[in-house]
Amino acid sequence: MITEDKAAADLNTLLSDWARERLEAIGVYESENDKYEKWAAKIISDLRGTYSDTAIRLFLRPVNRGLPGEYTRSARLRGECGDTVEIYLKTGDGVIKDVHFTTDGCDPSVAACGALAEIARGMSEKEAGCLCGGDILEYLGLFPEENAHCALLAVNALKKALAVSANNISE
Repeated sequence: MITEDKAAADLNTLLSDWARERLEAIGVYESENDKYEKWAAKIISDLRGTYSDTAIRLFLRPVNRGLPGEYTRSARLRGECGDTVEIYLKTGDGVIKDVHFTTDGCDPSVAACGALAEIARGMSEKEAGCLCGGDILEYLGLFPEENAHCALLAVNALKKALAVSANNISE
């Protein structure tokens, strides 16, 4: 089991790496700029002022992202924003044993799908079918209101996957 201190240290490492990538993308390198640390701290602070640590962890290190080795149900859904989400479920005995996802969407879409995967794993199919976007947003904590539709897209893709027969993919 991971301790809170370890989780915080891991998140800080992720954030430092993320800030370095962002700054280097605009030509700011640590070794060449005496304001690098100040700018890195500022963009990390801005990110933490917009998203919870849970949301940040889920989009910087999305452990359930990608096609799983095996799954019993799948559904693809395209949101009004243009993002496409595909949910892959491994189910058995009426229980969701595993959840994976793919998306071509933004970081908030990745975070919402990751939250869905963490929440739904271990739930009965009936319980999971009752999830709503608000459940995802509550799990995520601090999350921009303009990205709340990402949570709804993830939940609707899950519900669509639950509605198909086992071993069928829904388009």
